[in-house]
Amino acid sequence: MPKKREKIDMMTGISGFLCRDQGMNSQEIFDNVLNRSLDNVSSENRLQKKLIGHLGGIGLLCSPYGGKNSESFAYDHECFCFIHGEMYGKDASTLVTGYVNERTSLSVDLTCVDGAFTGLLYDDPRETLFVFSDFFGLEPLFYTFHKNIFAFSSQIRNLLVIPGIDKSVDEDTLASFWNLGCAMLDHTPFKSVRLLPPRSILTFDLKNWKMEVKGYDSLARMFKGRKTDILNSEWMDVVRAFQMSVDRRSDDTETMRLGLSLSGGLDSRLILGGLKDRAKHVRTYTLGLKGCADEKLAGRLAMACGCHQDFIPICESELTDFRSLAETLVVMSDGLYHPHESTEKVALDYLATLPFDVMLRGHGGEIAKAALAYPFQAEPSMRGMNAWNIIETLYRKSSLARKDIDIKAVLGKDIHDRIKESSWDMFKKAVEPAVDEGVVGTDLCIYLYIDQWIRRQVVASLALFRSRVGIRLPFLDRDFVNTLLRLPTDKRWAGEFHRYFIHHMAPHLEKIPDSNTGAPLDAGPVRLLITDKVNSALKKLGVKGFRHYTEFQKWQRKYFSDVTKEILFSERCLDRGYYRKEGLNTIFLNHVEGRNDYAHFLGTSVALELWHRLFVD
Repeated sequence: MPKKREKIDMMTGISGFLCRDQGMNSQEIFDNVLNRSLDNVSSENRLQKKLIGHLGGIGLLCSPYGGKNSESFAYDHECFCFIHGEMYGKDASTLVTGYVNERTSLSVDLTCVDGAFTGLLYDDPRETLFVFSDFFGLEPLFYTFHKNIFAFSSQIRNLLVIPGIDKSVDEDTLASFWNLGCAMLDHTPFKSVRLLPPRSILTFDLKNWKMEVKGYDSLARMFKGRKTDILNSEWMDVVRAFQMSVDRRSDDTETMRLGLSLSGGLDSRLILGGLKDRAKHVRTYTLGLKGCADEKLAGRLAMACGCHQDFIPICESELTDFRSLAETLVVMSDGLYHPHESTEKVALDYLATLPFDVMLRGHGGEIAKAALAYPFQAEPSMRGMNAWNIIETLYRKSSLARKDIDIKAVLGKDIHDRIKESSWDMFKKAVEPAVDEGVVGTDLCIYLYIDQWIRRQVVASLALFRSRVGIRLPFLDRDFVNTLLRLPTDKRWAGEFHRYFIHHMAPHLEKIPDSNTGAPLDAGPVRLLITDKVNSALKKLGVKGFRHYTEFQKWQRKYFSDVTKEILFSERCLDRGYYRKEGLNTIFLNHVEGRNDYAHFLGTSVALELWHRLFVD
């Protein structure tokens, strides 16, 4: 087994700075950018940096948690390539070789490449830089380009050391946060900083000082092979694709300590089943209230597979310092992930003990459960709607500013008038490629879930965990998703694929109930209906062995309300002009007194104010 490491907070990735202003000390600025990234990263985990003449430099900070597919560097024919993250199918060497052989095309071949990565390739003779992202955008890369400066980094905060960088607030992003709880498209809280879109290559011509961003593949194309009916052999194609995804992400258990975030539900159970004999080398962990259903059921799942299982109880004493939790989430996610829940601190404290090097997580499992893909859940009624009716329905359903919030009474008049159409305009722009390429019906829900929610909300939340361990996401495998989406929608509606996989590949996990329904996976429709109702009732009553793993609303009202009030109603916050005090107070009181649930809206608003204080002020 690998040596035990010292505790570090990992803020790694690619950082670079280019400047053609001869009056600026480009090397010194680049060193500041890189050193900002290097905070708390030990020297043995810093990879070399390659200078580009007097213009500046680029560098890669390598993760101490990566496996054999992680960070790589290659140099050939005056071209060099960095990869940050995990790439399957190719590596830095094959990318450079392929580029050199087809140099006249002036592009990087990312076909048949999978994983979670960002990378760059620099062609020295042609003075051309390529920066690229993975298919799903699972490793973020931010960039800014203004006049004489082009810079990029895996964290926004690294770019803030650049002299004169524009810190103007992107009000379109504020609109997205207040309406949907996450940023959209390529926007960030700063107008001058953008997120490199998924499946994209940014080409920067240093000679002419020009930039261009182009896509190298299409997400909408994945939805075009959908069938109305399938054979058992085609079911097994999807099963094999998921099995191969798990295999790719767990084939280094001899050199890496692998962990799995395990619940009593379906997504992590599928990963556990796909691990097969490797499961006995994996350490699983579960967070929750003592006596919750997940404690009992995840323990049974781990025992059935021979895993070492840790149950981490969430205690009330860990919920009292909401300000510290909120500031941590805002800083570590660059203001893109907001504290409307409260389990993150418990998880980070556990991961600080270094129980494993790389963690498998079940994010993306909702792609096979369209009816459960929050916040863009599909509904049976959508099957008869045209595309834009579905889109309007999704927008209304997913908005934090629901019909019972008079957003005009909450926001200041000036900001409301400026952004009142922004969120809807961005929502439409996000889904237009799917409509244009013929994605129809409830597949529009999954398209938005993959293209916006996963890469803008899920990836931002994963920044917290990546400060401690490497992250692998078996459900977000390019080949698996492509194969899965060929299934008819009714076969990927509410866990049909999950149950099929477990039945054929891990039947020893089939009889253990699903914590969401209380029924085993092979339950018939009548038993499932009855058990689900009983399970829901016992969960609401807080019966031991059935209770929910958290009590978010209770905690938010009991432990977070004082700090929320202190921050949002401070003179400093109200002076920004974002809120009308009376309207905001109405929402706050309705929430605290239990008349409505506005935890998500209030948590988002707290995070925005803390972001202003920590990043802008």
